[in-house]
Amino acid sequence: MIILVVCLLLLKEPRLLVAVNGISGGDAARESGKVAEAIASYRAALDAQPGDPQLLHRLINATLRIDRPDMALTYLRQLVSLQGWSPESNRQMADILTAQGDSQQALVYLRASLTGAPADIPTLRQLIAAATNAQDWQTVADLVKKLMGQSPTVEEGAYQLGLMLAPTDAQAALVELEYAAHDPNIARWR
Repeated sequence: MIILVVCLLLLKEPRLLVAVNGISGGDAARESGKVAEAIASYRAALDAQPGDPQLLHRLINATLRIDRPDMALTYLRQLVSLQGWSPESNRQMADILTAQGDSQQALVYLRASLTGAPADIPTLRQLIAAATNAQDWQTVADLVKKLMGQSPTVEEGAYQLGLMLAPTDAQAALVELEYAAHDPNIARWR
């Protein structure tokens, strides 16, 4: 019965069939490494089903894979106009800006993507690396503290923070380094 209903819907609405075929064809092409073919299929599906957020996400990711940040930006703008900014769209914008060579502006979007959830840990590590490269020690310290707040078992963060604090605050550095050594009796900052 359900199959009959779906078939009748497809006969009444051919755009739905185009969208379904475009998505499945695009997914198959992407899995086999044919990214350009996947983009063409996704675009056909998007023409049949304008404004579909999942299709826009697929197009953003696929165009970034073929190093076309200009196209990815077009699809991201469409997505943001439909749904507004989200942590995921901020991360995608950071990826686009990085691909375009604007790493400083990308950092702004990476920071905006932080939500306070454990999923932020890779982004925090990326921001820490960028701040370290820029020798912005206060930002590194702040980000490491955020990282440790996200995952209190991140001894690596305590170790980094301890080493950074050593020249200016030996007492705080000692606390962090002892924590990094797994001493549960150490009263840490919070």
